[in-house]
This record gives sequence, C-alpha cells and structure tokens, in this order.
Amino acid sequence: MFSLIPAGWALVYFSNGVCGLFGPRACYIGYSLMLHFLSHSLWSLLVSFVYRLYILHKPPPRTRSLFLIMFVVYSPSLFQCISFLEAQDSQEEVEEALFREFPSYELNGATLSGTVDIRSFSALFTILHMTLPVTPIYITILINRGKIIQKLKNSAAHMGIRTKTMHKQLLTVCKLKVLSGVFRRDTSQALTYQAVIPTFFWIGVMSYATGQLGIYNHEALEYVVFSCLMLNPVLSPLATLVFVRAL
Repeated sequence: MFSLIPAGWALVYFSNGVCGLFGPRACYIGYSLMLHFLSHSLWSLLVSFVYRLYILHKPPPRTRSLFLIMFVVYSPSLFQCISFLEAQDSQEEVEEALFREFPSYELNGATLSGTVDIRSFSALFTILHMTLPVTPIYITILINRGKIIQKLKNSAAHMGIRTKTMHKQLLTVCKLKVLSGVFRRDTSQALTYQAVIPTFFWIGVMSYATGQLGIYNHEALEYVVFSCLMLNPVLSPLATLVFVRAL
C-alpha cells in the first residue's frame, strides 16, 4: 500500500507491505512500475475509443500497423518507468526533506523512498506525463464517445446483420437490438461507463496537485491520490465482463 506526501519540492512515498522487507529501493521500483502501468492504462483507454471510431469509417488496420501503434503508445510510459528510477534519493535525504516540511510527522514503521527535488528531469517528466494529459484525454474520449453513438445511429439502417453483430461486440454498446432490420440504440451504458473511468484518474491528479502546490495538505489526500488512480485499471476490465455478451 502506497501513500504520497508532497513536501515542498520533495515527493515522499510511504510504503506499507511486503516491499518493506526488501528495503526502500524495492519499494521505489515497485512504485515506478505501478505509475507507468497507470499512465499507460489511461492512454490505452483513449486508443480504444479512437479505434472504435476509426473502424466505423475505414477498414481495420493490418496487424503490423496495430503492433506499431501499440509500441508508439506504450513508449512514453516505458520511458517514464526507466527514467523515473534515476529520481530516487537516499532514505536519509528523503526523511530530512519530510521532517523539514512536516516536523510532527510520524513514520509508524513505514518504508520511506522518494525524490528530494522534483525539478530534476527524471522526476519532472513523470509528474508531467501523469498529470498534464489527463484533461485533454478525457475530453477526447467524451468527444469520440459522442461521435461513435451518432455514427451508429446514422448508419444502422444501412448495416447488414453481420456488421451490426460485429459492432455490438466490438463497441460493447449494450442493448443494441435488431428490430425490423433497424439497429436501434436503446442505451449506451457501456460507452458511458468507460468514458466515466478517467474521472477517477482526474480526481487523483487534482488531489496530488492540491498538496504539491501547497494549497492544502492533509493525510486523507495522501491516500486519495492512489485510491483514485487505482480505480482506472480496476474498472476498465469490468466493462468487458459486464457488457460484452456472447452472441
């Protein structure tokens, strides 16, 4: 379990769990891996919406093109993971930075790791990559959602049964029924569900920014950040389990 404490220009990570048995370095590596998976989950959600809209207008791209797109999309998160490993400072420096900002803080046996100065490139790139894209990605997802639903409504009457079935599976739009040869949209719960997921990521980012900018610091915010961020990869697979139906 992680909690995050912005302390001036420092960023301190509290780790409670198995990683503490292996020391701060193990916890920090685990933290870096977790962050890069979280950032990639957000990009992956965006790609899924873009792809869904794309195939409504053009034929699916070739397998080679898909692998290339996947690699390009993953590259920033991979670079983040590798570069962020260099941002770790010694536990003594991290403790000093923490207690300088919050003298009354109690460690309670937690393992500390972190970065003394987030203005270093490796730390700053990770922070910017985790925070700045959230809002434009969320807006793009909402725009694509609207276009997908509108395109299905406009094109339903011209689709064959097989095409309708394919899009029902691929677009995971629930309760799209074929009645008298017409593809009728009763609801778009699945697309709405997936479009709402980045909201939790955004709340986590805002909670972090509130502490890092010195607007307000509270113990609850330290746990809200990761609690919200973790909901993104947890909720995404549920869309498949809940909304995809075997035809």
